[in-house]
Amino acid sequence: PYASLAALALAKEAVDKNDHELALKNLKWVVDHAPEGEFNLVARIRAARIMLAKKNHTEAIKMLEVKDMDGYEPLFLELKGDIFMEQNKPDDAKKVYVDAFKKIDKKAVQHPL
Repeated sequence: PYASLAALALAKEAVDKNDHELALKNLKWVVDHAPEGEFNLVARIRAARIMLAKKNHTEAIKMLEVKDMDGYEPLFLELKGDIFMEQNKPDDAKKVYVDAFKKIDKKAVQHPL
């Protein structure tokens, strides 16, 4: 787990320096090497956000294609909605935004949707 944490920290540092390629490299390392679980899911979300910012919509959607998202499903769906909006697909975006809203824990302290 320490290697994954270090890679996530290095990715954040790279983003802070606007080195998105290095950030993606570190995030993809976590995706490839971290066992299924929170580190993997967090790395996927962060990588997809960078890909979205770079207008790499296809790769961003692929990064979010995971079978077991545990409690992260609303975040994955919300990000997919953001990607669909960037692609000018408001109907697709609305569908996943509504799905995300339905799946979020309404009692959560942070309720982003």
